[in-house]
Amino acid sequence: MSETPTNVRVQYHIDATINIGNFENVKPGYVISADVPEGTSPSAVRAKLKATADAWLEQDIDAFRAEAAQ
Repeated sequence: MSETPTNVRVQYHIDATINIGNFENVKPGYVISADVPEGTSPSAVRAKLKATADAWLEQDIDAFRAEAAQ
């Protein structure tokens, strides 16, 4: 008999290397994690983590590129 695991935690990691000119790069990144509440799909929690971290990284990329363009 297979039991549903308890105390499940989902983790998502994303980063990027951004060329800001003059042979310089920045590498913003995030590791984000959350406990999976009982009765919730780990995939649903992962999707929320991914959406959050991806949005943060996109904001960072836009900010670094805007700063480099000045």
